Amino acid sequence: DNEWMQRNFDLNETMLRERISATMEVARLDWRNPDDIATVQTIIQERLSTSASDSNNGLMIVASDVLYNHDTHQDLATTLYELSKSQSTRIIIGFPDRDNDEDHFRPFA
Repeated sequence: DNEWMQRNFDLNETMLRERISATMEVARLDWRNPDDIATVQTIIQERLSTSASDSNNGLMIVASDVLYNHDTHQDLATTLYELSKSQSTRIIIGFPDRDNDEDHFRPFA
């Protein structure tokens, strides 16, 4: 839910800004939804074009607890690739330790 996600980001924004001097934005992304993917691609392109003069204009994608549904791992990996292929990108995926989720995802990454 977008409202919850934005609220969580807002609660952590001060701490994040102290550690990361970059433009940050939160966005909903269902990696099975082409409209969501297109929206996030547009956001990324807009942000990267406005920060072109910044020497540290790479992209960081942070995802939390996205590995629980093994049936969507291929879609997730494809979407992360599509979102990150045009620039220097770091992808961080946080997840709880359960059911060897990372082992199932790794072949798609």
